[in-house]
Amino acid sequence: MDSNVEPGRPDESAPGDETPSCFGDPATVCPKDESGFFQPRKECLDCSVVKECLQKALRIAGVLPTPILETPAAVRFKGFLKRWSAQKLSQGQTPPGASDG
Repeated sequence: MDSNVEPGRPDESAPGDETPSCFGDPATVCPKDESGFFQPRKECLDCSVVKECLQKALRIAGVLPTPILETPAAVRFKGFLKRWSAQKLSQGQTPPGASDG
């Protein structure tokens, strides 16, 4: 169970104020069947926020991981490493200390 996610309260990715009280509640929106598989209710499939609701319910149930938000610094550093790696690969340099012959 993800303790920082509460059923019935939309997270940042959920649209506006139009969420039903069952929003994100795994026991209500996608109860497990006799085989242990999550089955969304037929009533939920016509809801306007079904995707966000099911994602939140599955995060609460521990099936989906919580998305990792990348900070701008992490994005810049990852871009730097990709550019640096591409530059090193394109130069075809031998590692320091390796003999040429």
